[in-house]
Amino acid sequence: MAEFINNEHPVLNESIGLQHYQDADLSFNTDKIWLRAVVVKCMYVNAEHKESMSLRSEWEAIMDANYDNHKLYDACADFIQAYKRDIVRPYPFAQGMEYFVRDANGEFYHAVWDSISETLHDRDKGNVYFTLDEGFEYMKHHVWIGKS
Repeated sequence: MAEFINNEHPVLNESIGLQHYQDADLSFNTDKIWLRAVVVKCMYVNAEHKESMSLRSEWEAIMDANYDNHKLYDACADFIQAYKRDIVRPYPFAQGMEYFVRDANGEFYHAVWDSISETLHDRDKGNVYFTLDEGFEYMKHHVWIGKS
């Protein structure tokens, strides 16, 4: 969660308002101000990506947690996980997109991105991925089908 809010810990100072300072060692699960900062960041991310159904449902879970810090903490963790999975996308393609891949053994094939693709991507670091256009261009120069 610290990474999600850039390790900024909000400190409420009644005379000058909300301030931030850097400190990655402060505890999220025991500090209500930390948790509020995460909720606020979730609110902004949710507003910025309103079209995301997964974020919307996770945001509703945050709202439903009310003031139960344990539920709120869990709901925020789920929101951040959905954000990383669906918005940040650590993968080269979104679910359902067609692509080409050359695996570590040199095999070149066409596929549609899905959860199995994600598992293979995480496991096989030697794969090289191509968009459809890049894949067709690659095939022109590197892949020969049949014998002449």
